[in-house]
Amino acid sequence: NQAALVQPLLQDLFGAESVIELRGKTNLEFFAAVKLSEARSKVWETNLLKLVKGSTPVKVDGAVGWQAKANRNFLKFFRDGNWTVVALALEQSPAQSDFLKRVRSGLSPAKEMLEADINWPQLQRWIPLDSIPLKLARTELKIVAQGENLRSTVRVIYPEKIEWKSEPWQIPTETIRDPLISFTAGQKLAPFFKPSKALQQLSFNPLTNQIYFWAQSQMPFQTYFAAPVKNATNTMRALGPQLASTFNPTLKKRDGGNLTVSTNRVDLFWQGLPIIVPYLGAAKEKKGLELLIAGLFPLVRNTNLPPAELFGQVTSQKDLVFYDWEVTQPRLSQWLIVGQLLPLFSKEIITGPGGTNRFVPAKVPEQKWLTAIAPKLGNTITQVTFKAPNELNIVRKSHLGLNSLELILLSHWIAHQNFPAVNPFSTPQGDARTVPSLKPPAGLPTR
Repeated sequence: NQAALVQPLLQDLFGAESVIELRGKTNLEFFAAVKLSEARSKVWETNLLKLVKGSTPVKVDGAVGWQAKANRNFLKFFRDGNWTVVALALEQSPAQSDFLKRVRSGLSPAKEMLEADINWPQLQRWIPLDSIPLKLARTELKIVAQGENLRSTVRVIYPEKIEWKSEPWQIPTETIRDPLISFTAGQKLAPFFKPSKALQQLSFNPLTNQIYFWAQSQMPFQTYFAAPVKNATNTMRALGPQLASTFNPTLKKRDGGNLTVSTNRVDLFWQGLPIIVPYLGAAKEKKGLELLIAGLFPLVRNTNLPPAELFGQVTSQKDLVFYDWEVTQPRLSQWLIVGQLLPLFSKEIITGPGGTNRFVPAKVPEQKWLTAIAPKLGNTITQVTFKAPNELNIVRKSHLGLNSLELILLSHWIAHQNFPAVNPFSTPQGDARTVPSLKPPAGLPTR
C-alpha cells in the first residue's frame, strides 16, 4: 500500500546513473547510489521518511544523513556529492564503507549501459532459485549500445570444472528449408544443466546430443526440432512409450491432452490440444543422417535452401556450444499464438465443470505489452563458446537484450500473482479473463 512512495524512486533508478549492490553470507545488506539533483534527492528523503519510524541523525564516513532501525539492519539515507545513497545494512558495516569508498572514487561516467557481477551460487542463500534448470555460476554481464542495437557480453564462471568437448556438427541441411525466421543449434548441453529426473527416466536425452530448432514464416505453428541419432527407428520405438508414461500423468492434471504412440510405434502424437497436434518421429536424410524430428505442424518440404552463411555461422566457429538466430518480431508473434494453445505456457487455470482444469490465454496486460514492443524488434543473434574448463562466453546482438522466448517468460514472471518467487512456467489458480484476438504485427523485417 506504499507504491505511490516507492514508484518515483524506481523511476529514478532507471532514469539516472545508479549503482546497486547486494552482499552478505549471514546477513543480507543492500546498497544503492543514484546520481540525482538536489531536488530529486529531497524527494527520495521525504518519501523514505514516510516509510520508516523513529529516524535519528547519523554520520556515515563523513556524510550527514539519518538512519532508522529495520530488524537486524538499519535503513540509512545520506547525500555524498552528487550521489544520493541508501543503505540497508548493519550499524557498523565494513561493506558499507567499501561501497561508499568506491562511489567516491569516481564511478561516473558509466562505460556501459549496464554492468553486473552476480554470484548466483551465493545469491541462492537469499533468493529461491531451485526452479532454474541451469547450473548456477558467477556471471559477469556488460551491455553497450552499438547504433540501434545492444551488444551483450556475458562471462559465466562455474565453481567446478565442466566436462565438455566439441564434436563435428551434423546439421540436417536436407530437412531445414527457407523461409526461416529462426535457427538454433546446440551440442552436448547436459553438463550445463542440473540433472533432470524426467530425462533420466528416458533412453534418449537430447541434451547429451546435438539439437536443432528452426521456424518458418508462413504459419504461426511452423516450429520444428531435430536431433541426430544412430538408429532413429529403434530409438523412437523405445522412447515413445517412455515419454507417454512419464509425461501423461502431468498432462492429465493440467488438462493438457495426452501423448499417444502410433500403431507402428515409430511416431508419437500429442493429442487433445486445439488446432495443433505436436508430433515426434524418426526420419532419414538422403546423405544417411538419421534424425528424431518433432514439430507443431506438418513439415513443409520444399527446395528453398537457407543461405549457406547461416549454417556457416555454426560450422566455422571453434568450441561453439550454442548458436541462435531469429527475426524477433515475427518469432514473438508466433510464440504469442502458440502460447495460447500449449499448457506449458498457459498463465492461468480455472476449475471447469466436474472439477476439470481449463486453461485460459495469457493475461491481458502482458499480452498488450508484448504485442506493442514486437514491431520495434529485429534480428537477435546469440553465440555461446567454451573458453575454459570452467568458463563460458556469451555474446548477443539484439534490440532489447532478450530473444522472443525470454520475453514471453519475463512477462509471465512479472505478471504472476506470486512475483518474484515463482517459476515462469507455473500455472496458479486464477480467474478467467476475456482476451482480445491476437493479430501478428504486419511488416516483417528483412533478414
